[in-house]
Amino acid sequence: MRYGHYGQALQDASAIFKENLHVVFFEELTGDSNAVLRGVADFLSLDFEGFGARGLGHLNEAALPRGEIARHLLGSPFFRRLARAITPRRPRPSLRRLFVSRKSVPAIDPQAHRLLVREHAGEADAVAAILGRRPTWRNFAED
Repeated sequence: MRYGHYGQALQDASAIFKENLHVVFFEELTGDSNAVLRGVADFLSLDFEGFGARGLGHLNEAALPRGEIARHLLGSPFFRRLARAITPRRPRPSLRRLFVSRKSVPAIDPQAHRLLVREHAGEADAVAAILGRRPTWRNFAED
């Protein structure tokens, strides 16, 4: 869980990179990707033309294998490489639906939620103190 302690990571990064640090939250990128990418381009002193996003959004929906065979095949790096090598790009989404069923993201286990709240209490405040703006991700401690 130490990877979720962004306050310390940002404090370390800002000490090293000073004003050469630009933080983008995932929710910002998927919410208004062109505005965020324009900000990144400006920060890097790049021309924004041709740099804009083309419909960034949720690309990795939750999915479960449709059965034991599908689970075994999808878990095999060899099978996945072979399937990519022999399958043209266009029919891949349709073929994938044969192996997986889309599911909504399951709710977090209440015990795991309590552990996360305890472990990450104050992270949003720590990040806000360093960046001068609140992070867009949900602060578990506010639940």
